[in-house]
Amino acid sequence: MGFGHRVYKAGDVRAGILREYARKAAQTAGHMQWEETADIIEGIIGREKNLFPNLDWPAGRLYHALGLETSIYTPIFVMARITGWCAHIMEQLANNRLIRPRSRYTGPSNRTVAPISQRK
Repeated sequence: MGFGHRVYKAGDVRAGILREYARKAAQTAGHMQWEETADIIEGIIGREKNLFPNLDWPAGRLYHALGLETSIYTPIFVMARITGWCAHIMEQLANNRLIRPRSRYTGPSNRTVAPISQRK
């Protein structure tokens, strides 16, 4: 989503740092319209919802300004988090106890997905 964080309630300091890199890359790439739009969205969400950008918000803009394919955004997201996920698994194994999330999925039920070759 790009906004809100379980730990950094008043804003993710990492997002502020990455925001500057995204802005510089956007200037170089000639994509400043996205930075200007992001500024407006950040202001509205901050005022109306009291939610602040997390690291993913400027990361997507940075990837775009760098000319990366949209299809690799998620793998980059996963690469950045895999060590933490592995640490959770190691902790579970060391304590012989599963760490269960305290949330319950309430979204749509199972749906079929067409193979990529059949999508438009």
